[in-house]
Amino acid sequence: MVGSAAAGTGAGKRTFGRSVLAVAPCTGNPCSPGTCTAKGGSYTCTCPSGYQLTPNNRACVDTNECNEVDVKGRPRCGDASTTTCLNSPGAFTCACAAGYADYNGLTKTCVDVNECAASPGVCGDATTTCANLPGRYSCGCARGYENYDAATKSCSDIDECSGYNNPSIACANTAGSFEMHCAAGYENLQALTSSCSDVNECARADDSVVCTNHAGSFEEACADGYEAYDATARTCQDIDECLGADVSIVCVNTNGSYADACAPGYESYDPNTRLCTDVDECKAADVSVTCTNSPGSFEEDCAAGYEAYDSFTRVCTDVDECKGADVSVVCENKAGTFVEVCAAGYENYDSFYRVCTDIDECLGADVSIVCVNTNGSYADACAPGYATYTPSSRTCTDIDECAGHSDTIVCTNTPGSFEASCAPGYEAYNAQSMTCSDVNECLGLDDSVKCDNTIGSATTACATGFENYDAIAMTCSDVDECIGADVSIVCSNTRGAFVAACAPGYEAYDARTMTCADIDECADPESSVVCTNTPGSFEEVCAAGYESYDSVQRSCADIDECAASDASVLCMNTAGSFTEVCAEGYEQYDLDSRTCADIDECLGADVSIVCVNTNGSYADACAPGYESYDPNTRLCTDVDECKAADVSVVCTNSPGSFEEDCAAGYEAYDSFTRVCTDVNECAHPDTSVVCTNKAGSFEEACASGYEAYGAAARKCQDIDECATFDVSVRCTNSPGGFTEVCAPGYESYNPTARTCADTNECLGADVSIVCVNTNGSYADACAPGYEGYDPNTRLCTDINECLKADGTVLCDNAPAGTYTAVCAPGYEGFDASTMTCSDINECAGSDPSVVCVNTVGSFSMDCATGYENYSSLTQKCTDINECANADVSIVCTNTAGSFDAVCAPGYENYNALTRKCTDINECLAYTSPTVRCTNTAGSFSVVCAPYYANYNPTTKTCSHPCTTSDPCGVSTGKATSCTPTSLTAWTCACAPGYGNSGTTCVSAGALIYSQTFTQYATYTASSSQCSTFNTQLNAVKATTYSSVYASSSVGSGVTFSCVNSVAASLICRALKPASQLLYTEVNCGGVVWRVGSCGGEVELSVNAALCTCSVTNGMALRPCLGVGYPGNINWGGANGNTCSAPTQTLGFRCYL
Repeated sequence: MVGSAAAGTGAGKRTFGRSVLAVAPCTGNPCSPGTCTAKGGSYTCTCPSGYQLTPNNRACVDTNECNEVDVKGRPRCGDASTTTCLNSPGAFTCACAAGYADYNGLTKTCVDVNECAASPGVCGDATTTCANLPGRYSCGCARGYENYDAATKSCSDIDECSGYNNPSIACANTAGSFEMHCAAGYENLQALTSSCSDVNECARADDSVVCTNHAGSFEEACADGYEAYDATARTCQDIDECLGADVSIVCVNTNGSYADACAPGYESYDPNTRLCTDVDECKAADVSVTCTNSPGSFEEDCAAGYEAYDSFTRVCTDVDECKGADVSVVCENKAGTFVEVCAAGYENYDSFYRVCTDIDECLGADVSIVCVNTNGSYADACAPGYATYTPSSRTCTDIDECAGHSDTIVCTNTPGSFEASCAPGYEAYNAQSMTCSDVNECLGLDDSVKCDNTIGSATTACATGFENYDAIAMTCSDVDECIGADVSIVCSNTRGAFVAACAPGYEAYDARTMTCADIDECADPESSVVCTNTPGSFEEVCAAGYESYDSVQRSCADIDECAASDASVLCMNTAGSFTEVCAEGYEQYDLDSRTCADIDECLGADVSIVCVNTNGSYADACAPGYESYDPNTRLCTDVDECKAADVSVVCTNSPGSFEEDCAAGYEAYDSFTRVCTDVNECAHPDTSVVCTNKAGSFEEACASGYEAYGAAARKCQDIDECATFDVSVRCTNSPGGFTEVCAPGYESYNPTARTCADTNECLGADVSIVCVNTNGSYADACAPGYEGYDPNTRLCTDINECLKADGTVLCDNAPAGTYTAVCAPGYEGFDASTMTCSDINECAGSDPSVVCVNTVGSFSMDCATGYENYSSLTQKCTDINECANADVSIVCTNTAGSFDAVCAPGYENYNALTRKCTDINECLAYTSPTVRCTNTAGSFSVVCAPYYANYNPTTKTCSHPCTTSDPCGVSTGKATSCTPTSLTAWTCACAPGYGNSGTTCVSAGALIYSQTFTQYATYTASSSQCSTFNTQLNAVKATTYSSVYASSSVGSGVTFSCVNSVAASLICRALKPASQLLYTEVNCGGVVWRVGSCGGEVELSVNAALCTCSVTNGMALRPCLGVGYPGNINWGGANGNTCSAPTQTLGFRCYL
């Protein structure tokens, strides 16, 4: 059983009933959260940071750090007004108080939060203000606002203008403020007095207005000369008198006025008309320009032969066509043109390229000379075998090499050479000794010869069947029956016989004469060729006007000369020829250019017209001040402006113009209406006169009842008209007049006669009656055409004659008492008895331009096909000129009501629907790269390609030395191409094995020597300068050389050339060692070449004697001179010293 615990002192004992249990003191950690340490039957507590022992030290309880202070006596977290301390079990937390932030644990402070900056709308809208305070903020009203409402976070606007009534001030309340400024018409706001001063708006008034100032306001109106007042700008617009000003004047509008001056190109300002006269600038035009005058201006361009138009001096500079003239011509420049003729040594002037062809003086040169042709000149030298050149005959004397020859040879002197052979019976010709050895002619003789040998000869005869013993070959020839055979046969010799037949071009072999007859191939030639029969053949060329010879058909194609005819001519092609005449509007046909010159119809045009010249035509219009252009005379009639002149002006007409001034009695001339205002002299006349104002004058006479007019006073005296009066009147006099009335029975007072007439009852009687007046009475009767007299109305009734007329008559029963009847349109032949007319056939004789249909009483007309613009007045139509807008591709001829169209030159394939032709592309036929063809509408132009000249229309090509003379040797395989670089120059692309000499390709086996020599240096035989020279000399061949060149690097370099195979061969072969001691002199390339010996060694010189130490425009080359004498330094040179010459490179080249 369980009983209650017994009392005792053991803290660790509990007694349950009769049992006692022992419990450890720290069981359950009574010190939590501290540490419990048991000591015997008890324990001690150790508390962690943030806790403290209870007073009995038996437990750990939380320490409230927020109640503590630091060593400096400061609250745990700092100033309690800015910070807060929050205690927690075993710890605490420092934080910022409301309104503060950013707690700093080191300084234990917080920063005040600026709620106004952090939350801009914390107090509300812009009507409020926010004031930051330590740890809080305060809301208030912004300036101009009041009564902050925390609920709406807003303030009310203060109306600062309430109750303000100063008239000079304009006060405007604004949200949170107010604006105060001077009212309209006031200025200079005084903040202290809140007042403004009146603005005198007129002080700044524009000159264009008239201004009246008022208090706070003003009034403005436009000043004289201005209009259209602008209230905003406070200005008026100037009246621009220059609007609509004539183009002949320059008008400068000024404020309220204007100033006129003549525009450029005009003169003679007329202030009345405000016009200037056109200046004809072309009257003084220089001959170097072409000038076209126009109203107020002119156009000038350089005339032919002139250039560089100077707009200031209005002249052009003469083109000096002679500048850069080719050396082949002699050019004389003239004003606007030039004259060229061929220079000496040239011929065949080409006006297109402005060059002449060099005369080749070497053509036909005598065989005794070697001639080198140069541009405009030539050089001669004696050919080998000749000597002693004679300039006058351009020949040399033959050298007789056979003089004194041996008897063992047969020597024949020939021009420039000789032929030597062994004399009969001799052989083994020795050229050095010019002798031969005896021949045993009988050894090995042909069996055709019988022979008996002797010294130097033999006795021989031909065997049977042979003839013509040959003493050299010691044979006889077969008798050749074909020798001397006629050219008309083909003869084949056989041993002892022959075979003969007709040669081509021959026929009908005659065995007796051994001839054939010539076939005349030209017996029936085609008309397009010119045929020349030759023995056995014939020659054919295209006849004039034909081209493209067809050797098969033996014919040529007709040349269509019209294909390229100019627009200024009308060309008709014919077989082999053509006919050209100038087209309308052109003249002066030029056969060379096949063109006509445009007729300038404007030359000499009358001043009454303005003429514009066009190609082949012109356009005229009447000049200002003229009218009624007459196309036949090409004149306009002067407009006589004075015909319509008002009587108020005095008008003087002049050609194309007029002058006006006010006539006497008139004033204030108006140039716009061309009238003057009449001077009214009667504006204030005296009552005693009657003043009549007249145009330009006035008349005064005494008024009725007055007399004795005084011109000075312009007054009259009163007349007593009643002193005498007629019995037919009753008279009452009055000042300045009188009154008269008719007596009974009279009427119609006559103020002149001062009488009254009897009352004529017939006056004003109706036309329907005939009235006879009597004194005091009258008698009436019906007039013709009237009937039924009525005495009450004194009228008769009109008879209507038109009631009888039918529809063919137009009848008018008027005037009263008669009628008028005419035939209605479409009718004729009025018959008064029947009151009818007959129908007119209006179509009879109608013009062919109309289609006419006659109807009863009328007709209808319309234009026939090809006509337009029917005129009811002339009953004709105007021919439609279908050619007016014809396409340029056709030649259109207008005919009455129709037209004819054919393709214009340069066009083909006429299309009747479009009325056009297709352009012929003539350039398709120009395929040569030597020409440049440009196709144009209806034509084309061909020019030579760059560096080509002399266009050949037959071959459609241009030429160049590359294509005419093959200078590079393309045809011989020496070059692969020849490329033009100018009209007279080219470059060669040489084939393998050939070298480029500059203007041709030469064999690669050419001789080329080039060595550098140093001034004062000496050279031995082993020096390359000498050894290389000898190597080249030993390589000289006994062959033909095409050219030779000698060169030096002295100065900017100099090269001498000889491009002539004969001369070059003489020069180059003379360099061979076996010939080096033979003097050779050749004139080639405009210089003299010499090869010979100097000091026992070879020297080559140009334009210099051998062994000379100085040369002008020449050179000397002697590399081996003095090799045995080391002190010799005279190796040559160019253009100066050749002894001790300056350092330079010397050389020569010989090309095969």
